[in-house]
Amino acid sequence: MKSKKNNRKNIDDLIVEIMRLALKVNRETKHTVFVEFQGHVNSAGIRIYYSGWKADTDCDYLQCFYLDELSPDRVEKCGQIITKLKELLEEK
Repeated sequence: MKSKKNNRKNIDDLIVEIMRLALKVNRETKHTVFVEFQGHVNSAGIRIYYSGWKADTDCDYLQCFYLDELSPDRVEKCGQIITKLKELLEEK
C-alpha cells in the first residue's frame, strides 16, 4: 500500500507535468490553456479554448478535480488532461 506522502508526490508530479504541457501548448499552438489551483479547497482545473481565448466565450474543454482523497479518480483525470494536451501539441 502506498503512503499518503507518495500519493501526494505523485499528484504533485502530475500537476507539474500538466503545467509544463500547458505552457508548451500556449507557446507552440493556436490554443489557449488556463491551469488553475484553488488552494482554499485544494482543487485544480484546466480550461482549454481551441483556436485561442475570446471574451464572453465558454471554454471547449473543462476538467476540475480535488487533489485529496475527496477525488479518488484524480490520477485518472490528470492522465486525461495530459493526454488532451499532448494531442493538441501533435496537431501543430
